[in-house]
Amino acid sequence: MQGFHIPAAPPLYTNTFLLISDAGHAVVIDPAAEVHSYDEILKQHNATLTTILCTHGHYDHVGSAAALKAEWNAILYCEKADLAGDRMYPLSAADYGYTEGEQIAVDELRFTAWHTPGHTPGSVVLLCGESLAQESKNAFVTYGISEQIFDDVSRSEIRESIFCRKCGKKLEYQFFHYGQLGLYHCPNCGWNRPNPEYTAEHVVREDELYSFDMDGIHFDPQIRTPYNIYNTLSAYAALKTMGAGYEHFKEMIEAFDYGNNRESIFNINGARVQLHLAKNPIGFQQKVSHVLRDPNPKDIIIQINDTYQDGEDVSWLWDVDFQYLAESNARKIITAGTRKYDMALRLKYEDVSCESTDDMRASVLECVEQEKSLCYRELLRIVSDEPYAD
Repeated sequence: MQGFHIPAAPPLYTNTFLLISDAGHAVVIDPAAEVHSYDEILKQHNATLTTILCTHGHYDHVGSAAALKAEWNAILYCEKADLAGDRMYPLSAADYGYTEGEQIAVDELRFTAWHTPGHTPGSVVLLCGESLAQESKNAFVTYGISEQIFDDVSRSEIRESIFCRKCGKKLEYQFFHYGQLGLYHCPNCGWNRPNPEYTAEHVVREDELYSFDMDGIHFDPQIRTPYNIYNTLSAYAALKTMGAGYEHFKEMIEAFDYGNNRESIFNINGARVQLHLAKNPIGFQQKVSHVLRDPNPKDIIIQINDTYQDGEDVSWLWDVDFQYLAESNARKIITAGTRKYDMALRLKYEDVSCESTDDMRASVLECVEQEKSLCYRELLRIVSDEPYAD
């Protein structure tokens, strides 16, 4: 088997994959790139596209599906729930949907489908053999963080995979980061985490930011969450593997804005307001962990929506351990958005008090004014060194 990663056009750069079996039969997963991107590789390897697998129906994941199906007479898989035929879900028909746990075989390639509605009503996860990287004939590189970076693992406990890919037994972790990431091994068959070729070492968190060493170089980037350490490692590994120039990598990384509307910090009327974006349980758990590391009093506003872009199914909220928000030193927790009451109910089950709002802007400004008032009163208390009355 040969595998090809084909990023779609900017600005989305959607991940899409072309896999070619030993017999020359090809599978495209999430055909988001231009048709010619696939055709060129197929012709180079004298391969025939037989199967198109869509993990969900969003426009940025299926853009070339109809054209590729028509050109190659390929079989197209996509869940019926995502076949709306509109701007967000452009596909209106597919040959098949997915049966839970079914195995789709194309020669030696095996794909097991599991339904995961949430991001879209018809979202699925495809388990591709044991490891595409290890089973393909392509060279691959590994990267990771080879030391424990969390003192309290439980606050990031959600794990995507806890069972051995070889024998199915439960994995044992020496330490754990998030998702399935960490140092693990199988006590039954011995399968374990490969030694990374590129690793982040001496990871230190100070003043909300992470610094680390990589390949003998010290980095002080504007990183607030561990997953951006992995993102930096992946970029560095790609440059080194391609033999591209990386002499300015440290300079560029340390100047890069990692916030980019996902961890942005705003100054609103003199108060510091930080935005965290999360769309899944693991991402949300990371944000909760980040908030818990700040011991200062704070107001927390959680906005949950159910639009096409956000995903209409918000049941994943029940996979997040919100119990830890009780330890966040929050003066006030407010829920907002179209599913604010779903979020409030979720917090109620954790005995976390909250209120809900229909006016996000007004709530932010109210919290900002209270923050300024509290800071001013605290300043007076420090200057006078005398207690004040509420």
